[in-house]
Amino acid sequence: MTRTRSVILDYFLVLCVVGLSSVVLSVGCRNSFEPKGPFVEKLVVYSILSPDQPAQFVRVHRTYDPPSFDSPMHASAAVEDAMAVIRESSLTYVLADTILTRLDKSRYKEDIKAFFTTSIQSFHGKTFELTITSPSLGIARSSITIPTKPSMSYEGHSALDNPEPSPNPRIRFSAVLSSQTAGYLIRMLLECEVQRGDKWEVRRVEVPIGFKLVGEGNIVYENGIFPKMTRNQSMNAAQGFPNNAYLSTLSKVRNEGFEKVIFKKVVFTLMQAERNLYAYYNIANAFQDPASIRVDQPAYSNIQGGYGLFGGYAIDSIVHRLPDNFGFNVQ
Repeated sequence: MTRTRSVILDYFLVLCVVGLSSVVLSVGCRNSFEPKGPFVEKLVVYSILSPDQPAQFVRVHRTYDPPSFDSPMHASAAVEDAMAVIRESSLTYVLADTILTRLDKSRYKEDIKAFFTTSIQSFHGKTFELTITSPSLGIARSSITIPTKPSMSYEGHSALDNPEPSPNPRIRFSAVLSSQTAGYLIRMLLECEVQRGDKWEVRRVEVPIGFKLVGEGNIVYENGIFPKMTRNQSMNAAQGFPNNAYLSTLSKVRNEGFEKVIFKKVVFTLMQAERNLYAYYNIANAFQDPASIRVDQPAYSNIQGGYGLFGGYAIDSIVHRLPDNFGFNVQ
């Protein structure tokens, strides 16, 4: 009797669940699903303070409501009534507006409206506040602190002046980073003067940290591996450069067919990214996995009152001058 009652109760519960699910589904089907959320028009700001550039630019746009998924936009998203101001301590920089030529107009037809200033000359350790004011869209703000100067050194003077084949990284750059540094990038650049005909030009070529084989079958060649942005975990940064990579870069330039090649110097550069720029870089590149099938793209914004990015970096370098009688010169 108890077993029969239990079976009847279970059957009754199943009927209740099925009936309730049918009611919910019937009600839900009356409302069409709309994945597109409500549209809110806001300011969109993009600016990276770049100490190695003569001018600092700020781009200001507005959000727009696309009529369909991935639809081309031909209407202008520029904000005509915006004003851009950058403040640093007691200094105020009112940015002038300009028009930048858009090289690729396959999707967006109009040129790029931007704001710029050439007045900012000092960056290390400074805190900058960006304010965008628009009577029609309101106010957007953001602030960043540029990393202070690092302590830098390098090893391998003889390997640079008299390169010899070796897979070991006898050339090494190291630095003590700023406490404001979230990520860093170390590069080794080879600078030379080359002559073709009666014209001389200065060239800079990056030295890789290694090589990988690419291609298939009989067509296989070496592709350079270059340093990437790295997270600051211990305030100490270092990067080795194998002698073979340095020799390969020298030979590549020498064999490009120039009439004369004068190698002048090797430049080690250290870029220190503040936390917003590194966060944007890290999030944007976090899912670039060739084996992944995910199609979503993460977003990052540090703009109060809008969307976008205000970031910056510091860049410093050490120069090693090559001897006048450098063995790879072509004269």
